[in-house]
Amino acid sequence: MLERNERNRIKLSKTIQVIILLVTLFAFVSCGGNTAYEENISPTTSPSNSQGETEVIPSQGTQSTTDQIKIDYSTDALLAVTEIENTHPIFITGELPDNYNDFRDEYLTRTSEPLTKTEFLLATQKYLTILSDGHMGGGLFKDGLFIDIDWVSENSSIYLLNENGTPSETEVIEIGGVALKDIMEQVDLYYYAENDAAQQRQYSVYCRQEEMLSLAGCQYSGKSVMLTVQNNNTTSMIECKLVFRTRLSEYYGKNPIYIIKHRMIDDVFYIDLRIFQNDKSIDDTASAIKDAIENGIYKFIIDIRDNGGGDSIVGEKLLDAMGMSVPSYGCYIRFSELSEKQRGESGGEEVVYYEPTTKSAQSNNNISLSILTNNNTFSSATILGVWVQDGKLGNVIGQPSSNSPTSYGDMLSFHLPVSGIDFSISHKKFLRPDSDADPTTLHPDILAESNEDALELALDYLSQR
Repeated sequence: MLERNERNRIKLSKTIQVIILLVTLFAFVSCGGNTAYEENISPTTSPSNSQGETEVIPSQGTQSTTDQIKIDYSTDALLAVTEIENTHPIFITGELPDNYNDFRDEYLTRTSEPLTKTEFLLATQKYLTILSDGHMGGGLFKDGLFIDIDWVSENSSIYLLNENGTPSETEVIEIGGVALKDIMEQVDLYYYAENDAAQQRQYSVYCRQEEMLSLAGCQYSGKSVMLTVQNNNTTSMIECKLVFRTRLSEYYGKNPIYIIKHRMIDDVFYIDLRIFQNDKSIDDTASAIKDAIENGIYKFIIDIRDNGGGDSIVGEKLLDAMGMSVPSYGCYIRFSELSEKQRGESGGEEVVYYEPTTKSAQSNNNISLSILTNNNTFSSATILGVWVQDGKLGNVIGQPSSNSPTSYGDMLSFHLPVSGIDFSISHKKFLRPDSDADPTTLHPDILAESNEDALELALDYLSQR
């Protein structure tokens, strides 16, 4: 028999995977205060079957017979547009792009004829990009074929990775006979990026996605594709397999097997926070923080690299245990039939506005705190970094977050009956507490280069405190 701890670990791992795969759609935000609940990834998810398992959306190389059938999805498209226009705050903040109607009309025209499910999803995905919303624009596709090779996008170039995970000097020039820039243009058309960090991250993920390869005209079989690479002016070809993977595994890597852990690294209290899930382990860590402070520990690191978010009260609890209070996000809340139905919100007005402020922030001068971020830091994880930076509670070390400090969120869900998709829409816009800071990017106070470990940089920084 498994030991109790091992059984608990497995149970926790499965619980976290379910949370990530199904995505927490409902977000409660107290905009006048500081408690926000944010979903882990773009909550526009693929449908579920009657057993509660996530349905696989097949891509072209492995399309099922059902997906190859063309169906009339026009009523789904019209419902999506109607709900979005009645719910999303972009329509009442004066920030709607001038060409929105062009995107909408193109979408409704495209979906007025029978389409395969993949074609419908692609058309919907392209329409979503006009909303400038990273939570909605992160992708409808959850599963499919991806090129099986390790690479990273930097400055809109893709480099193969060395064995230690750092970028090599081998640059990808073409995929399936198509120039990389042409594939990146397809990614830009179908996936909205809130900032450069998000764009580079999406190039890393979606330039390997079969749907984007097909749209760009890449030549490939159902099993492999040829890459043209260059190193020191020497060009060569690499054959790579196309393998089936979930979008989440491509986007976030391995699912976390725990929520939070803490340990001492010399005189530094290190907190490894994998997901913002508010449970007993968070309370236990908060208690351990208080005990450490009583015992003379004053150096802390919270590691939220590769953390996709969740319930932002988790971050507030950890900071509160350090004797700190957070600054307040501003917020536009748009009330609608959907928000009243799912949140009980009516307000008697179409929109309510809360002013952002840093005045509520309170630091603890006895504490030296560093937050570690990278371009997989998203949603409530970004919020924690913003709180610390805007409230002058500590510093941020690592790489920029792919989620803008000022962004849309707090998702409401609805069902598209023909396609079976459970769709979701932001109905709030969050405003960075420090209105003078960059609203698009959380810039680290200490930037980690691609070959540097943010943890080592933080330990070095704190050693001098």
